[in-house]
Amino acid sequence: MVTHETNGITRRAALGGLGATAAAFTIPARAAPASAADANALLDGIAWRLLDFFPETATSLGIDTGAHAALRAKLGDKSAAAQRAIAALLRADLARIAATDASGLDHSTRTSLAVVKSAYQTALDGFALPYGDITVGNYRNTPYVVIQNVGAYLDVPKFLDSDHPIADAADAEAYLARLATYPGTLDAETDRLR
Repeated sequence: MVTHETNGITRRAALGGLGATAAAFTIPARAAPASAADANALLDGIAWRLLDFFPETATSLGIDTGAHAALRAKLGDKSAAAQRAIAALLRADLARIAATDASGLDHSTRTSLAVVKSAYQTALDGFALPYGDITVGNYRNTPYVVIQNVGAYLDVPKFLDSDHPIADAADAEAYLARLATYPGTLDAETDRLR
């Protein structure tokens, strides 16, 4: 048998080494089991990244305070570009979840990861459609951006009237900031209608 040895390396050894190197790049590495702290940090990060797109939800939940107080002065972006950005965020966070080995986590944390995975995948299925208003983790997916009971024309005034707190001057300024961006919100939905 001829081995074609050059500088002490046989063709078989070279091919074996190349195969092992290629396998290292094509077979995804198995993630180390996640700790509860890592999984909770992942879930917290996912939640806050999503709430950046939905600041009204942060206000409704009463969590637009402290480090997240800036959310109180914002309305969610209803533009087509924002919809694409939300879909990109969902894909990125799904990849983060997929890279997490949850096998050693408690049932509650595994369930939370599974719920996010399911909700995000369902939302991405909706974003793949060329029309409609897709929500993430909400009940109001609609085939149209604006209909008789869905749209910023209805949602924002109701939200500002019932959920936006005004306990001090900062809250009043945040209310006025939201009110100032409201016409742009309506314009963005109108563009999506077109």
